[in-house]
Amino acid sequence: MSQNPRAVKAWHAKLSKAVPTTADHCARLIRACYREEARLDRTLNPAASPTSGIRLGKIKVSKAVLDFPDFGAWRKAWDKIESPVHKGYHLAALLTGCRPTELAMIRESNDGNAVRTLWRSLLGAIAFRWVQ
Repeated sequence: MSQNPRAVKAWHAKLSKAVPTTADHCARLIRACYREEARLDRTLNPAASPTSGIRLGKIKVSKAVLDFPDFGAWRKAWDKIESPVHKGYHLAALLTGCRPTELAMIRESNDGNAVRTLWRSLLGAIAFRWVQ
């Protein structure tokens, strides 16, 4: 790959037409993997990154939210979900405001901080709803 950064650039350009943010994430991942391997293998030139020809775009954050009038449709779709795990996942995302990928990446660490933080967010959201 590092011998032909034009091919990587062409691949990135093709992918960017459909999913630009994903294409940039993929390029960052390739860059990180190459840099890590270059640290371990002295025959690789860290400056000859396969992504050297790619110019990453700005990350565009979605401003999409679930407005209150849309909640009824969300609830009907949520009621149709059969899996209790999937229902819980979507409810947790709604109550915490996490993006789906953020919620999916939460793992129990050695001290459990991520899970405790999630539970505090969930309990806070539920308590807030009961108070109103």
